[in-house]
Amino acid sequence: MTIGVLSSSATGTLTVSDSILKNDIVLKLVIGLLSNKQLKVVKVAKGSELKLGLSQNGSIELTQRGSIIRSLAGPALHYVLDDVLLGGHGAASKNSASTKSCLALSSLQSWMTVAERLTAGKTSIEVVLPQLDSYLETKSFLIPSPRSTLADMEMCSVLLRVKKDKKFPRNVQRWL
Repeated sequence: MTIGVLSSSATGTLTVSDSILKNDIVLKLVIGLLSNKQLKVVKVAKGSELKLGLSQNGSIELTQRGSIIRSLAGPALHYVLDDVLLGGHGAASKNSASTKSCLALSSLQSWMTVAERLTAGKTSIEVVLPQLDSYLETKSFLIPSPRSTLADMEMCSVLLRVKKDKKFPRNVQRWL
């Protein structure tokens, strides 16, 4: 007789090329914060492979960088990095349907999309910087949180990489 154990443990396997891991500061940070008991990292020498397999049989696979990072910080691994990277909004939006937390997570995803568009050259930094400066006039961070979140880290790393002269408007400079 075989006895099975049902588990809702959250584990995943991240397959990533050396070149992506070498150049992606935010991805390295997220990986570094996770336990190797939750996330197995498989490095491949060549190519630009990036995928996250979730569940014990790998039945769920993510291939988009933003989705992978948000999943690792949030629901995929039971919100283990919620306080560190999501400002505490991840579990709150799921468990209590907090409107504030739902809006904060939506904002986080939007900021990560802006960063992705800047990286891909689909949005001009000259357009984003004045809007970001205005947005940060009365805020310390991009989403309501007592500390920087994944959105702040992502936008910061992209701005510093894309803006060659490193001259930023006053509020953006303060936030960086």
